[in-house]
Amino acid sequence: MDFVAQQSGGYESVGYTQKDLYNHFTVQRNIEVADGDVEGALAYLCAKAENDLLFYYKYDVDEQNQLNNLFWRDVTCRTDSMCFGDVLIFDLTYGTNAYRKPLVILAGFNSHFQTAIFGCALLTAEIVETYTWVLERFLDSMDHKKPVSIMTDGDKAMRRVIKTMTLAKLRHNEAKVQVESVNSTPVLSTCMKRIEKHAADTYTRGIFNKLLKKIKKEQSLFKVEKVELEDFRVYYLSRYQQPDATGSVNYQPNDGIMKCSCLKFESIGFPCQHMISVMKMEHMREIPSSLILQRWTKTTKSFHLHGSTPMLEWVTQMTRFGALSSTCVEICYYTSHIAKGYNETNKEITKLTSRMRDLYVFHVEEEQRNMRQNDNVEGTSMHFGVGNPIIIKGKGPHNLAKDFIPKTRKCGNCRKSGHIRTKCPKLVHGDNVENINEDEDT
Repeated sequence: MDFVAQQSGGYESVGYTQKDLYNHFTVQRNIEVADGDVEGALAYLCAKAENDLLFYYKYDVDEQNQLNNLFWRDVTCRTDSMCFGDVLIFDLTYGTNAYRKPLVILAGFNSHFQTAIFGCALLTAEIVETYTWVLERFLDSMDHKKPVSIMTDGDKAMRRVIKTMTLAKLRHNEAKVQVESVNSTPVLSTCMKRIEKHAADTYTRGIFNKLLKKIKKEQSLFKVEKVELEDFRVYYLSRYQQPDATGSVNYQPNDGIMKCSCLKFESIGFPCQHMISVMKMEHMREIPSSLILQRWTKTTKSFHLHGSTPMLEWVTQMTRFGALSSTCVEICYYTSHIAKGYNETNKEITKLTSRMRDLYVFHVEEEQRNMRQNDNVEGTSMHFGVGNPIIIKGKGPHNLAKDFIPKTRKCGNCRKSGHIRTKCPKLVHGDNVENINEDEDT
């Protein structure tokens, strides 16, 4: 607005306010989605899928060809799910869109105990069929990798879906934490320095700090009995001044497998204090590999991402550019020292550049022709033929929206509806100025 006012000779010569300008742009943006909210959303998701080979979205419609359910996730969601998808949190929110469709967030937590989004979905109803549809689309987008456990809000329909599907046993902050975890070494503070050092090198900083508490708790444990069996040993442990707090650990020396009666390893995914006590009594230097879950390690994402992501076109182009630039450095060095070599090389480069320019122009024109042919087949704009969904009544709060009366826009000067301040009759006819003068006289 400052620039426009300067060009017009002052704010009084502009003819509109900043709010009017925002309203104008809002109207123009609404024209772009004139075919409907669903058409605009599907066109956006389709464009994302064309530019990102790992982007995934699916939807279905009802009998009136209106949007029923919609699921989508991007490459970051896929990466996080492949790394940390053993625990799935199924969360529903309400009142987040104009159609009151429940928004489902499929999430979990990464190796730093931060929230990781695996996918999102809009549902038409909270019933078994829609929940089944969402989980099937989710598993399909994740190469049918099933989570170990699912956490829900206790919805009965969702619990039925989990049983019927028989699942297995039923984007800056993260980067910052990951860099700190990989490139820093904590100070060793316990007597089990080899075990502690191995844990610090293996686990992320957040998990290491949690495991460090277990190592310190181990100091209060002592062995009550040790039973030698054919293939494994059983350690019975007790806690200092708490004789009733007993536990047992089964240890198989051949494969390093441990099973504790407290079942904390099965719950949290890293060794408990009872297992650490057995490691000390067995004089271990490292944590057995059977007790290390990949999801808690520093290299979990590099382990899953290696060779799994297709190379994008612009990445390939930049790689070629860098390789050619590096190749030309050597010839430029030699030819710059010799006048004859410089002239010959410059002449050949000019010829080659002209030929490559013609090849590039031909390639661009061919791509444009193909795009025009696709536009002629599909039409100038993309139409999916899907109507906007009906406004549904979910389980969320509705009493606030039920009695909602939309506010009418009023003039900022006279506080009457039907016009805005710049077109106020009092300002146009000078009534307001007269009133001000009368007030000053009195």
